[in-house]
Amino acid sequence: MDEITQALFSAARQGNVPVLKEIFRIKEDLNVKDDKGFTPLIIAAYNNRPEAVLALLEAGADVNEADYGGNTALMGASFKGYGDVVRILISSGADLDAQHGNGGTALMF
Repeated sequence: MDEITQALFSAARQGNVPVLKEIFRIKEDLNVKDDKGFTPLIIAAYNNRPEAVLALLEAGADVNEADYGGNTALMGASFKGYGDVVRILISSGADLDAQHGNGGTALMF
């Protein structure tokens, strides 16, 4: 993973929107995955960073991109009870019926 991609994941994890916006100017692929298949959006959602989630979505991140287990950002935010993040994801078109590898959906959490 190159330095810019590492910075993208770090900023998403920390909810550092100013850094994210700088990275958006030079990094086109916002759906890049780490070794577990997590995208920056999934990382931001799993870490309850609603401002980062919104910034990533506005910059073109795929709201329904899943990790290697089939889990989406919505599934993670639902599981953890992050209501603000869930609302942002749903209003951005997250698929409520998407199923992970074991057939579960965000509505089951």
